[in-house]
Amino acid sequence: MELYFLLTSLGLLLFAVAVLGMIWMIRSGQVDDLDTPALRMLADDPPPSSPLNSSDVGNRHRPETPTQATAHINNSSLSPSKEDVQRD
Repeated sequence: MELYFLLTSLGLLLFAVAVLGMIWMIRSGQVDDLDTPALRMLADDPPPSSPLNSSDVGNRHRPETPTQATAHINNSSLSPSKEDVQRD
């Protein structure tokens, strides 16, 4: 019989916490608009900002050309080794 009183008390306490949580969510605006955030991802991106001024063109980082990017590769590492060539 004591267990019924304990479980009933815990159930009512849990119910009161849930009701207070719902009241807090409604008052703080958590449930005002449930549809717009889901549709926001379908909107187009904003247009890009204005192009750079001519003074900014020299300050940009220019990507490496392919020859500069591959200049550090050792050509001997691309050729087969002696062990690869002398297979029996």
